[in-house]
Amino acid sequence: MARLFVVGDPVIPMTPGQAPIARGAVVVEGDRITAVGARADLERTGPFEATLGSEGHVVLPGLVNGHHHAGRTFRSGLPDLPFERRNLLLHLLVAAGTEESLYRSTLYSCAELLSGGVTAAAVIFYPNTDLPRLGAEAALQAYLDSGMRVAFAVAQRDRALYVHEDNDGFLGRVPSELARKVRESAIGRYAARSIGNDQYFRHVRDLFRRWHGREDRVRIDVGPDWFPSCTDDLLRQSRRAASELGTQIQMHLLETRYEMLMARRWFGRSAVEHLAEIGFLGADVVCPHSVWLTGDDVDLYRAAGVVAVHNPASNLRLFSGIAPLREMLARGVIVAFGCDGLAFADDNDLLSDLRLADQLQRTPGILSERISSRALLAMATLAGARAVGMSGQIGELAAGRRADLVLLRKERMARPYVNPGIPIEDLLLWRARGDDVDTVLVGGRVVVEGGRTTLIDQATLARRLAEDAAPAFAASPGPGHDALAQELEPYAVRVLADWDSLEPPGGYRYNMR
Repeated sequence: MARLFVVGDPVIPMTPGQAPIARGAVVVEGDRITAVGARADLERTGPFEATLGSEGHVVLPGLVNGHHHAGRTFRSGLPDLPFERRNLLLHLLVAAGTEESLYRSTLYSCAELLSGGVTAAAVIFYPNTDLPRLGAEAALQAYLDSGMRVAFAVAQRDRALYVHEDNDGFLGRVPSELARKVRESAIGRYAARSIGNDQYFRHVRDLFRRWHGREDRVRIDVGPDWFPSCTDDLLRQSRRAASELGTQIQMHLLETRYEMLMARRWFGRSAVEHLAEIGFLGADVVCPHSVWLTGDDVDLYRAAGVVAVHNPASNLRLFSGIAPLREMLARGVIVAFGCDGLAFADDNDLLSDLRLADQLQRTPGILSERISSRALLAMATLAGARAVGMSGQIGELAAGRRADLVLLRKERMARPYVNPGIPIEDLLLWRARGDDVDTVLVGGRVVVEGGRTTLIDQATLARRLAEDAAPAFAASPGPGHDALAQELEPYAVRVLADWDSLEPPGGYRYNMR
């Protein structure tokens, strides 16, 4: 087993109650941390095969992306529209792809995450029924090859693919010729090929058997995609499967105002209340977004132990709103942090997104206070470990934990000077970004060195991805110019526009407090 000596000034263990360690060090043996403490003390326990870091570095646990998507890499590839409209365009504009292109796109996303200090991610993967095992194994292989950890859930929908209405009912509203073209389009073919729930759970169990626990870096979760797109039958089967397999459920929840209103219209109660009523909620449920929660919903989250995941960048990009983060934390909800993805955010810089989260929660008022930097970092470490089902294994630097570490250079953060009295957590929140990451270890293995991934040739991969993408976009003159999308969109908008006059029972009213 390799024995490494990792040094920094300071080392931030993130263990509750433990302060940063000035001129600290971490001893790594194999894939585990064996000691954390003052450098002068631990240096005597040598020899070591290598020393990583310096007094010009900050050392902290590997960051955890609590919500992400695998399989597609875009850069401003779709227009800036509210979620429901953009989601429709995504299906219409994107070609199915091959296993090779899916693998490459996922691997590139991994490289971006790793080079930004992310060592583990909770991923919801959208299946491709034209590919073996839905294409999931190509994406999973990319995670393995990248060196990072993943909690991987294949998404399943069994209703409301186009808009918050029954699929056939919605297409019955549009002219018959348009309905025919939609059924023959990418989204129509996706709907027609969607597998049934029983077949979906056979796939989940097969993936679990083949991949769960592989190299101690892969978890297979259950993935009912989004509350509006899941029948109670799918939700109940998801609950049973997760309990039987001893794994987690990942599901987008209360991302948009229309999703919140849909639950009220269909069930006469909030989506969270409905999920509690059917026995779906639990400490193994991870809910990205969680924007449109009421106070009662927050209490139900806390009582059930649900892990919320805060995604401020994509929530703003998609006109979805600002999640009640302060209220969730104040009431004891476990809140992790995520970058999202799949064309819903333009980069994978978790550190920059954390700064956005900090600034968004500074409510007006002369006595208002910000959420502490420590609490925000905990969302991306300790709480993130919960989101990927690895609590007590990653997310902190302590003896016996997996050796997932990030070393950041302080030089740019402190340029041209910095008050020496500033808490290091504040400096990280206010100044750090992915470019400051120097070295990353996952399970004691160096996967980023000098800011570059060691297992992935990112430049070559980017060129191949550009070649993959060219045919998919060649037929379209630009984002949002797909003729079928333009023709269908007004009908989708009409279904939801009538809801705008309804007064929402919940939601974060920033300026009104």
